[in-house]
Amino acid sequence: GLEGERYGTHSLRKTWGYQARMQGVSISQIQNKLGHKSPAITSRYIGIDQEEINIVEKEVCI
Repeated sequence: GLEGERYGTHSLRKTWGYQARMQGVSISQIQNKLGHKSPAITSRYIGIDQEEINIVEKEVCI
């Protein structure tokens, strides 16, 4: 295993969300899978920067 670090299901969820987005999965799909109420929460949760959040908000408003 990895020494000195503890990883749990929360880390796994965040990593899954981030990797899914990097592979082109839409924020709304990730939001649905993670059970978040808004795309902005999902974007912050998976560590996407403000520029990406602005893009996501435009996608959702369309």
